Amino acid sequence: MKTLTVSQMRALDARTIGEGGIPGAVLMENAGRGAGELILEFAANLAENHVKRFVLLAGKGNNGGDAYVVAKFLSERTVVPVVLRSVCPISDLKGDALFHAELTPSDVDFSMEAPSFKSGDIVIDALLGTGSTGAL
Repeated sequence: MKTLTVSQMRALDARTIGEGGIPGAVLMENAGRGAGELILEFAANLAENHVKRFVLLAGKGNNGGDAYVVAKFLSERTVVPVVLRSVCPISDLKGDALFHAELTPSDVDFSMEAPSFKSGDIVIDALLGTGSTGAL
């Protein structure tokens, strides 16, 4: 596995979009789908009572947009309930994150309320990404 700095990751994203001709929304879809596949692979190795809900925590930027893609992916491929907790209303999102948030299936339990975690939750953190600035 390689570790990248924020500037390296931003440069790779820009190069993929610019030189590779892959739109940002497609890049986000690919990332979210890949993450969703890994999450399902991980969950498949757990006892059934350890996988009662998928709880996604979505930030306001593109990392949050990835969470909406993952939520859609999981809701379409499993019977396990999918819960998405966002730090903002969908109307506050922009660009590719807004595009994917608007595709969220109605069976995804969306709210801006703080999550209450339960035994059997698999928590997916998509709060902060490379655009994060300021104090946490």
